[in-house]
Amino acid sequence: MSDQRKLDMQNVEDILALTSMQEGILFHYLSNPTSKQYSEQLCLNLYGEVDIELIKKSWNFVAETNEVLRAVFRWEGLRTPVQIILKNFEVPLTFYDFSQTPANEQNVLIKNIAENDIDKGFDLLTEPFRVILCMLEENIYEMIISYHHILFDGWSNGIIINEFIQVYSKFSKFISYPKLIKPKFKEYLRWYNNRNKESQSIYWNRYLKEFEEKTQLPVDEKCVKPDEICNYNYILSTEMVEKINNFINKNEITLASLIYTVWGILLQKYNNVEDVIFGTTISGRTQEVTGIDKMVGLFINTIPLRLKTNKQDTVIETLKSVNEVLIERQEYQHTPLVEIKFYSGINKNESLFDSIVVIENYPIERILDSKDKGIDIRFKSIFGFTNFYVTLRVMVFDGIKLEFVYNSSLFKSDTIERLVNHYLKILMEVIKKPDICIYCLSMLLESEEKMILNDFNDTQVDFGGLKTIKEMFEEQVKLVPDCTAVVYQGERITYRMLDSLSKQLAQKLHNVGIIPGDTVGILLDNSINMIVGILGVIVAGMTYLPIDILSPKERVTFILKDSGAKALITNRYTDNSIFDNAIIISMDGLNPKLPPPYLDLIPEPENIVYIIYTSGTTGKPKGIAIKDESLVNYTKWFSKSNKLTEKDKTILLSSFCFDLGYTSIYPALLSGGELHIVPRELYLDSNYISNYIKENNITYVKLTPSLFSTLISEMGFETREYFNNTRLIVLGGEKIDVSDVEKLNRIYPHVMVMNHYGPTETTIGCIAKLIDFSNFEVFKRQPVIGKPISNTQIFIVDNGLNLVPIGVPGEICISGINLAKGYISDESLTNEKFMRNPFICDDRLYRTGDIGRFLASGDIEFLGRSDHQVKIRGFRVELKEIEAKLKEYKCIKDAHVIVRENKVKSKIVCAYIVSDLQISKADLKKYLSELLPDYMIPSAFIFIDKIPLTPNGKVDIKSLPDPNNNIQNSEKYSVPVGEIEKRIESIWSEILGIDNIDVNGNFFDLGGNSILLINMHNKIEQYYPGRISVTDIFLNRPYLNYQN
Repeated sequence: MSDQRKLDMQNVEDILALTSMQEGILFHYLSNPTSKQYSEQLCLNLYGEVDIELIKKSWNFVAETNEVLRAVFRWEGLRTPVQIILKNFEVPLTFYDFSQTPANEQNVLIKNIAENDIDKGFDLLTEPFRVILCMLEENIYEMIISYHHILFDGWSNGIIINEFIQVYSKFSKFISYPKLIKPKFKEYLRWYNNRNKESQSIYWNRYLKEFEEKTQLPVDEKCVKPDEICNYNYILSTEMVEKINNFINKNEITLASLIYTVWGILLQKYNNVEDVIFGTTISGRTQEVTGIDKMVGLFINTIPLRLKTNKQDTVIETLKSVNEVLIERQEYQHTPLVEIKFYSGINKNESLFDSIVVIENYPIERILDSKDKGIDIRFKSIFGFTNFYVTLRVMVFDGIKLEFVYNSSLFKSDTIERLVNHYLKILMEVIKKPDICIYCLSMLLESEEKMILNDFNDTQVDFGGLKTIKEMFEEQVKLVPDCTAVVYQGERITYRMLDSLSKQLAQKLHNVGIIPGDTVGILLDNSINMIVGILGVIVAGMTYLPIDILSPKERVTFILKDSGAKALITNRYTDNSIFDNAIIISMDGLNPKLPPPYLDLIPEPENIVYIIYTSGTTGKPKGIAIKDESLVNYTKWFSKSNKLTEKDKTILLSSFCFDLGYTSIYPALLSGGELHIVPRELYLDSNYISNYIKENNITYVKLTPSLFSTLISEMGFETREYFNNTRLIVLGGEKIDVSDVEKLNRIYPHVMVMNHYGPTETTIGCIAKLIDFSNFEVFKRQPVIGKPISNTQIFIVDNGLNLVPIGVPGEICISGINLAKGYISDESLTNEKFMRNPFICDDRLYRTGDIGRFLASGDIEFLGRSDHQVKIRGFRVELKEIEAKLKEYKCIKDAHVIVRENKVKSKIVCAYIVSDLQISKADLKKYLSELLPDYMIPSAFIFIDKIPLTPNGKVDIKSLPDPNNNIQNSEKYSVPVGEIEKRIESIWSEILGIDNIDVNGNFFDLGGNSILLINMHNKIEQYYPGRISVTDIFLNRPYLNYQN
């Protein structure tokens, strides 16, 4: 320690403990000593004859009277930190003479001095308090008082300045000023340490009961620049202040109740919830300590205020309730925040809140207006910095001034400006409509509403031309009859052949009594036959129903019955009686060399073109009916946006039972392009796919980000020119990984990448973004999903279906031609999800359940789900469907299914099961495999005594055991022997994050999935190149078999 920091024990007057508030501030100081957090600054203008020496003398006198100004701090080597009161302490005072500087330069100089003084921070070991005096001209000065908040609070400023004025006035008149006898800060500390802690813990425990999720303000992209504190000031008009005073007087509430309630409503609206918590700073000056109103020190405390409302609560009811809480909590307001946080359900590593409201009504201006002060002193400004994301300081001196202090590394200035306007809008609405339900209260600005409705959703495009898929396909047959349409394992068919085959199949359907409008199931693997089946059903004027070839029979039966399918095109089943009322149709007998039969049929655009079944919340899959015109609109948008021609080639890398792959099928075949299909088992072979793309000059690809990640991780990706002829990669079905996109752009800068979003209910995709690599850093910080496609509108709403402002999260709702007709056999769900559009007359609105927000650019940021629906490997999964099937199993009393990350950060489905009997995991997997597709079968089964619940009856996710500690391979561990087994076990262990893997262990039982399988294959290739394929691994899952 330097000499300056060494303490002269002869100069120590007292050693005091710290309050909890001081300890908290010290913690933040030690975490980042150079930060401006808790730095405070008060600026005053002085007019009159000023004696600099008397200024110094007066400040030293004030420090002598108020021992806190003589405090320094120590913590190293101590059990608890202390504040040391020095006997003698000269207040550091720096003087600048700018009287010879031009007036127009003085303000800049002083502003820089003030900012630099804060920027240099404070050394709590030596100098937490200092003063700067600047002379502007004769008899005009500015005084800058800077200090660390650990010393004293805002109310103390008034006391200090008042004493300084009185002392200076006496000294300037050569009158001695007697030393004031005042109570000391240690008397408050004595009371503070002896307060009734038991009653406080009971109160806060009750107050925070069932509060589990931290209230956050939605931040902008995380900037790379360091934390920088900025502020935005707004002074309320005299007219507005008068309205506020009239309102609070009429309704018998305090100004604090109004200020707090409005902020709480803003947080509710910003988070789309009914229960929020934010911080409020209280004076802490208890009347139980005599003379505390004259004491200088840090008495304030920051405590939570909770605003919990329901749909029926009115503004005035809420205001009255907050008013009562403020009165009730006075007895408990000294509880340290660190103790209060313990009573909430918030994660111990998180703060209880990110925003605080501080109401400052200490009478500095009245003090400065007092007479007989020797010099005329005027208030100029006061500001400070906290560690919270946003601090709303409400200064009630002369009128009402709002100061929003914010961290500019988290918020842009225009975001804060909008927040201020939203606060003011709510304030005005509260005063104008006290009887309105908070649920119905909107903070949307008129300018924002216009921008969202008219600018962001200006998507109308008249594509003109042909109106149905049948007509568009027949147009390509005329234009490019002899061009290749589909390629599968070396077999090629032209548009002329495809037209003939599909119309022969259509004729076959008509011949067995299937009529236009009927539904026809297609149970085929991805192949040319599959494309013929799809187009055959479409040109017949019917609805095709794709069914996965690996679907369990029970699921196939349910889908056929639920959809009312009249026929099933398949090579898997031949017995017509196997499915009730569904005629089995084979592809046998179709001849591509025959001329197409004449079909006198023109489908209508409103006809249902296909039905896709996805996972459902009721425990059964739900069928989504898509209209022909919706598919036409998507296809024309994609083809036009990406300038597709007959020269384009694409590859199908997903099952035709999910619309992910329809971006490949329809835009290609309806633009005269070439569609390549590979066997299902090769989707996962990244080496095969990469080489196929290269060798076949594939120009555009649609795939999930997970599969894309495996392709760019393929050995040789950087040197083998896989994507030299590819111009577009479309990523959809999952959240994009920006590091993968960045790697692609670094190696293949010519390739465009589109981020693509859309639930099945909105026909493949409804929001898209071509990534701008010239401004990629912005996208990296905030990977948006883009803007609505042609003839589609996006509305983001709160729980009350009010439009939310720009930057505020809400539910993504979609309208336009792309909307599905609804759900098959479920009118109530259709009416719930496809509701009347409150923003556009005679239109429908689909509620996605996805959470997102508009940015100022009009782009949409996807933020997650509001329910139990998740995406696994790009597939939509309702966890409730898995739960329902588990609960039907004998011996299972209860079950809960969630998605968690395993040790290698891969998403896995985890089932928590309650049963009195021992159940084999293998039996459970076998049971589920007969009912659910493989991607819905849990990777981990964890048996527990009961499903833990929170006090309000919800499943306590935090208390569920970590699945990574419960994934077991088998009851007996067989040790690997031989070089190959040991090498393979090591690779499995690295990929899965599990030690001691049994040689008979099943890769998928241990949490593996298709993407990890590809990663594992790539690892094996490094040691045993060309020895084993992805398919080999898939079919021989225990690694004991690999060496064979």
